[in-house]
Amino acid sequence: MEPNTLFSSPADFTLEGKHIIVTGGGRGLGQSIALSAINAGAHVTVIARSADQLEDTVNLSQPLPGTCSAQTADISQADSLGALIDEVESDRPIDGVVHAAGTQLRKPAIDVEVDEWRKLQAINMDAPYFLSTAVARYQQGLVKQADSVRRHQSALV
Repeated sequence: MEPNTLFSSPADFTLEGKHIIVTGGGRGLGQSIALSAINAGAHVTVIARSADQLEDTVNLSQPLPGTCSAQTADISQADSLGALIDEVESDRPIDGVVHAAGTQLRKPAIDVEVDEWRKLQAINMDAPYFLSTAVARYQQGLVKQADSVRRHQSALV
């Protein structure tokens, strides 16, 4: 197979009509991924702890074909992720999640305290798992919404 037949042109790639969540969407890799998805026509909900950084991403997205909304949240709090998805999902169904939030400890391993390790794991390991399972519950219809008619209306038409 010729190398140029393996992938379609970036111009052919579209996320039009899709709703993508990007954690860590206020800066760095998360912001770049969010802006790329918005440029491909998606509606992206960026999630981060810093409202200022999220505002920057929303402002940068303005001239792009897709749309962007921001949700300030601390994804290391696993108990609050279901409520976060309730809020994000109420806008429109979620089609995908990009886990770009992350943290690291810049110190020798022998100096890491238990609470520092737990915080690191909460962001890098727990949050992607529990956020993904919260989204999956919606996608599988396991969460009942007050506006469930909206979610199933297309099946009735």
